Amino acid sequence: MSHYLVVPDSFKGTLSSQEVANLIEQEIIKQNPQHEVKRMIMSDGGEGFLEAMTSEEERFHHTVLNPIAEPIEVMYGIKDGKMIIEMAQCAGLMLLSVEQLNPKITTTYGVGQLIHLAIEKGLSEIVIGIGGSATNDGGTGMLAALGAKFYNAQGEKLEIPKLHDIDTVDTHQMHIPTELHVTIASDVTNPLCGEQGATHVFSEQKGLSKEDFEEYDAYMNHVGRLYESKTKKSVMNEQGAGAAGGIGAALLAFFNTTMVSGAELVLKEQQFEQHLQQADWVITGEGKTDRQTLEGKAPFQIAYQTKLKNKKTMLISGKVENKDMLAIYFDEIHEIITKEITMEEALNRPQKSLQKCLQQISFQ
Repeated sequence: MSHYLVVPDSFKGTLSSQEVANLIEQEIIKQNPQHEVKRMIMSDGGEGFLEAMTSEEERFHHTVLNPIAEPIEVMYGIKDGKMIIEMAQCAGLMLLSVEQLNPKITTTYGVGQLIHLAIEKGLSEIVIGIGGSATNDGGTGMLAALGAKFYNAQGEKLEIPKLHDIDTVDTHQMHIPTELHVTIASDVTNPLCGEQGATHVFSEQKGLSKEDFEEYDAYMNHVGRLYESKTKKSVMNEQGAGAAGGIGAALLAFFNTTMVSGAELVLKEQQFEQHLQQADWVITGEGKTDRQTLEGKAPFQIAYQTKLKNKKTMLISGKVENKDMLAIYFDEIHEIITKEITMEEALNRPQKSLQKCLQQISFQ
């Protein structure tokens, strides 16, 4: 009999952390009913962050605008006097079909509406998980919801601003209480612009073609300079400014903030270290594991802490790159997309594809 601690991140756009964990547990018990399995919800700030950070009774409903400016009912948390916000609830990739993905027009307006709600409630602390977004608007939508006024070159006000239309911004009517503190939970350290910035690194998965990278990076640069001019803060090259389509830069510029590792925050909240003591194996995974994972994403944080305790680690991901480097941290590495399971099949039938992969693994 073995003790398994199952802590997968979500498989972005296909399966939630909880769905992946459930399927892994089912296969482990199927192979040996004597095995003991402890499941944990994992997030590095993106999808699943709210569920990982709060209990059911700490979650509440609110209607905001989704990434394409349509009303949607989302959830937020109130815990220990803090509002917990999962950006992906309002502006996430998971909310849109492949056909709807278009970072030229998607907006973070709904995120601003939740922050406005926190201010209305008189809360002085917000913890916001930023990740899994369908947006690349530099946080302009969020700021517009908080009272910022963006204008195009003709002096026309942009109700829901889009990067390519923005010429100037007026922030005089944006009232953010000085006592409000925002903890930003993210494992992205990229700057706002340039080859390592929001547009070049993340916007393709959100639907932007490579031919548009330079143009939209220039628009993002313009917005970043507007932020710096208004706040007298240098934020464009700060770590995390490029997170979640540049919303990191907007938060760093206009709020009193602390940037923390989303994965570390969630692991602490879920009492990972205590559960690790009983485990023989720790299983984690994500949709795609590559070099970025080693820069602090959830599976790396889990593997690193597990190795410190001399426990065994297993990685199960849709696609895996840089296996030689990953092998330093993972005792076993399993990939869903193989000769038998194509990328198309894995995306269209994620549950069945993961089950096929799990059946090939020996859970001893």
